[in-house]
Formats: sequence, structure tokens, C-alpha cells
Amino acid sequence: MKKRTLLTGILTAGLILTVGTLPAQGASKWRSGAPKVVLGTWRTAYTHNHHYNPFSYYFRDTFTVSMTDTAGGTAMYNRHHHHLSNGSGWGANAQLHYQKLASHTYRLRSYVDVKHHRLPLIYQVTLSHHQQQLTLTRLNGVPTKLGRFYKITN
Repeated sequence: MKKRTLLTGILTAGLILTVGTLPAQGASKWRSGAPKVVLGTWRTAYTHNHHYNPFSYYFRDTFTVSMTDTAGGTAMYNRHHHHLSNGSGWGANAQLHYQKLASHTYRLRSYVDVKHHRLPLIYQVTLSHHQQQLTLTRLNGVPTKLGRFYKITN
């Protein structure tokens, strides 16, 4: 009896996880541009560089959303939070579209040209704290949470 209950619990948990990863059935259609609440520049807090090197003690990411594209990059800082350098960007892209998934949650899709191939660049953004915080997840390949960003400009 205990084995049957355990098996039922495992199967139920697996079903919930599987259904939770499926695309939202009520998702709206794709629209060009970006939602007004997402437009602007967003930045993370200072993050300690655990792979310490004397040139960059902290880093922080910036994510900018316009009506046509997104831009992201990482900047390096010293121990006193003085800007040292900019790291690499996250890829030049164009043709931004968005899809509303739920209240305060959107999927952003743009395209990157790589060796004459047009590849999608897809993010999921979730707004919180009166639309002043944005949680950013990259959906290409393995979903990767990129962090919590704070709005700095509209």
C-alpha cells in the first residue's frame, strides 16, 4: 500500500512539473515592439565576482528594451564600485516582438544574424514591485535565470 501511495505521489508530481513547463494555452498572439511597462533600461545590483581577479571585483548587468530591440551587457567595477570596463554585449538583435503570458509576465523575441542565419533570441520577463523590478530569464537552450533587474530609466 505504501509503495502504491508513493508511486501515485511521484506520478502526480511529474505530471504537475510537465504541465507547468508547457506553453500557456491562454497566451496572447505575438505583437511587434515591446510592452510599455518593459521599455527602458534595467540594471542588476552589484554582484561580487567570485572568480576574483584584480581587475574586476564586482560586476553588474544592464538590460535595455526599446520598441525595436533589446540590448544587454556586463560592466566591471573595482572594490570601491568605480567603473573599470564594459564586458561583452549579449548580441545585436532586431525585429522585437512580445507575447503576454500572464499578468506582468511577457515573452520577448528578437532575431540575431549569425553567419547568414537568422536565429531567435527569446527572453521571459516578469515584473514586480509596482513594475520597478524585472526578473529576466533567457529561454534559448536551457532556460537560464539572468537575475533581478531594477528600472533606472524609462
